[in-house]
Amino acid sequence: MVFLQSEREQRFPKFIPPCDLNQHISHFILSVRKKGGDEFKPLSLRGMISSIDRYLRTKSYGVSILNDIKFDKSRSLGKGNKPRASDPISDQDLQKMYELICTMHFGMWIGKETHNLQWCDILQVDDISQEYIVYNTERQTRTGVNERNTQLAKSRAYAIPDIPQKDPVGLYKLYKHKRPAYMNGPESPFFLSINLVNPKPGQCMYKKPPMGINLLYGIIRNMMTDTGLSPTDKRLTPYTVQKHLIQKLSDEEIPANQIVQISGYKSINSLNNYSNLSPAQSRNISNIVSNIPALPYVLSLSYIKQLHQWHQRLSAPLQKNFIQFLDINSLVSLQMQ
Repeated sequence: MVFLQSEREQRFPKFIPPCDLNQHISHFILSVRKKGGDEFKPLSLRGMISSIDRYLRTKSYGVSILNDIKFDKSRSLGKGNKPRASDPISDQDLQKMYELICTMHFGMWIGKETHNLQWCDILQVDDISQEYIVYNTERQTRTGVNERNTQLAKSRAYAIPDIPQKDPVGLYKLYKHKRPAYMNGPESPFFLSINLVNPKPGQCMYKKPPMGINLLYGIIRNMMTDTGLSPTDKRLTPYTVQKHLIQKLSDEEIPANQIVQISGYKSINSLNNYSNLSPAQSRNISNIVSNIPALPYVLSLSYIKQLHQWHQRLSAPLQKNFIQFLDINSLVSLQMQ
């Protein structure tokens, strides 16, 4: 009612015609801000619209904000179907932008979360013969402001020594070497300012002050310029890689309860705003509805490679039994074609 009064609207919401109420809700979505002045994320705006819809249903309003075409404008200003919503990034584009490794492996948001990251939050650990780094801090979930809603699971990024440009452990060690030694303390900021003056021999590439939050927000824009990606083809934002992460894991049939552990969301329902049905999934659903027999199950390439690695580690007698159970070499060669 306070907002309606600021709009010089004296009627109760249940008495306002849909065309007028749609205008009021649209103005509210465009103007509402957090206490610090920051904009709400699309998911939060969607929750506000849902709350208004529930209230109107209790008052027997008769028109649904979530479904009726009369409130199409309000919905378009809400969640991920905003006109300026982030576009998902392709695997090919991501190959050129692997500086986003913190977002891909740990589900971090570029901005405040990366700006507040400290050196002690990323630990390097030896796990028998394989190294990995882990996002060590207990952070809040994406949804809600309750401080008790923390994400307890710690995501790991394992070393890929055969592919140096994608190796998170190798990049971590290189970054550590390029930083001033006195800035590797537990409470030192993880992202430091860049030494723009050509470093002299033995001089570090980074300086003591932390990198500004505006520079962190501009990382994707700078990488698009450096890699030749056109900003007119897609709207790539800090949320783009988060969308790719969730969509990629969903396409690989990773259970939703595991995806939320990586992405930092509290609810599995929150993932619906960041993933869509893949063409293969849509085709399978269509075949089921049309009562067409299911096609032979095709293993994902990543899973086939993992099986192949297990096969190579076995002794000769066990390898023979394993081949009889599943012809790994044929699967890999078939998938590579």
